[in-house]
Amino acid sequence: MRSNNGVFVKIFFTATLVISTLLIATLAFSAEDAKRAELEKKWGIEIQALRISAEGFMLDFRFKVVDPEKAAMLFSREYPPILNHQRSGAKLAVPNTAKAGPMRSTYPPKKGRVYFMLFGNANQVVQQGDKVTIVVGDFRLEDIVVE
Repeated sequence: MRSNNGVFVKIFFTATLVISTLLIATLAFSAEDAKRAELEKKWGIEIQALRISAEGFMLDFRFKVVDPEKAAMLFSREYPPILNHQRSGAKLAVPNTAKAGPMRSTYPPKKGRVYFMLFGNANQVVQQGDKVTIVVGDFRLEDIVVE
């Protein structure tokens, strides 16, 4: 009679590996969900995307307003937005053109609407996959990965 101990050991280790992987993935998603929930609770926005645009010369930050009162700071003319590139320390600003004005909305936000901020990336310092921090007054959003 043959022993099935080897089969049971393989099944045990495979099951342990699968469960560990699922647990790690769940914790990672939970951390991201918690970050999103805190952002919505404190600042009244949902992040939609941060993408490279205009052949790499601009960064397009999109967010949806879920609570206009909490999101008001992001629209204030008093606080110019700054995007900090974490690897190089470069600070990128929102361009303000003579004819079009700032490349972001400064009108009072409306619930449910998606807004944008365009940051200049003239030297193409920020690349896809880089981590950045966006600061507008007291608002601080860290570790955003550029798509």
